[in-house]
Amino acid sequence: MLFSQDESEEPEAYHPHLVLLSVQFARMDQYLLCRTIRKTRHLVRLPVIILGTREDATFDIMRGRLAGSTDFLSKPFKPHQLIQMIKKYLPA
Repeated sequence: MLFSQDESEEPEAYHPHLVLLSVQFARMDQYLLCRTIRKTRHLVRLPVIILGTREDATFDIMRGRLAGSTDFLSKPFKPHQLIQMIKKYLPA
């Protein structure tokens, strides 16, 4: 987990290469998390991919872009689509 609810863990301790955020994850607002990532100095350029629903794709894409997401993938997706998206943003 990139940011925990435990205040003792600082975001600077994490150095991920990519983040996948599901808009259906009920415990936390993923758009707020994306904005928090963008405000964290060493994570500003971190690729953030929003995984959203096909029914709300247009709304989710717009909301994700406003929050600072890098890309969007509609659920349900095939495994190769997710792999392709990850390869697009991870260094070789």
